[in-house]
Amino acid sequence: MLAVLFEMDGRLWGADARLIETVIPAVRLRPVQGAPEWVAGAFNYMGMAVPAADLSTIVCSRPSERIFSTRYMLVKMSAGGREGLVALIAERVTGVAEIDDAEIGPSSGNSFAGGVFSAGGRIAQIVEIDRLARSGAAAEILGLFYP
Repeated sequence: MLAVLFEMDGRLWGADARLIETVIPAVRLRPVQGAPEWVAGAFNYMGMAVPAADLSTIVCSRPSERIFSTRYMLVKMSAGGREGLVALIAERVTGVAEIDDAEIGPSSGNSFAGGVFSAGGRIAQIVEIDRLARSGAAAEILGLFYP
């Protein structure tokens, strides 16, 4: 598996690149009235309003930092007959790593934290984008933006 590597709370994380449509630099977000706290806002992407979900708020219970290495990972989500692009905000995106699926250890932690693996001599953990895409959070954000 190819993983996009990034940091949250000083820990290294990886997201399955097969589930990511593209990675773009962070852009200015417009606030969304009535959205949950983990929806950081929305932005225009190729003529579409795309919501941005803050991975750090969802996984680590704190907002991500807006720094030069913050990126948006665009993923397709579907729930309740709705489908659309959602940007997952990831801070300190450092690159990619090829990981053998057999090297990923068992998972622990919250519902979106998957197994652990080694990347560049550091221990990292998978963010389960597919689990997030099937969650109530996905249904909520799609309901706001893709009626």
